[in-house]
Amino acid sequence: MTETRSLHPPFSEQAVISVCKELFGEQIETDNPFSTTTATVLRHRQSRKWFGLLMEVPRCKLGAIIGCGESKKTSAKTQNAPSVAILNLKADPLLKRDGVTVIPAYHMNKKHWISVILENISRDELEYLICQSFELTRTKPKKH
Repeated sequence: MTETRSLHPPFSEQAVISVCKELFGEQIETDNPFSTTTATVLRHRQSRKWFGLLMEVPRCKLGAIIGCGESKKTSAKTQNAPSVAILNLKADPLLKRDGVTVIPAYHMNKKHWISVILENISRDELEYLICQSFELTRTKPKKH
């Protein structure tokens, strides 16, 4: 029997930020540090360490995994291709990348980071992955 995934309304950037604020309140902050993109960084307020990166990426840059079928090479076709909202999060290297909701990270270390396709994820899955990333990037107490 094949597995069918229920479709969820895609999470907007603001919806993801709202989920993070519900989970962590004033412990987080957001900013847009890149002058050439609209990407939003999710940070720990005290340490300023990233735990997430929200961005729109042309589907073709993510490759055949999410239904483009073209190579990752930049071309005029790629630049005009439809985009997909993703959230990069730090994750346990043993976390399964299913190729539908969770893929190897776009533009980051693929062993320790994942990209979550926001149009394919449920709120429960999203909260779980955000919490995991938040904990993995938390500043560790210093040993005396």
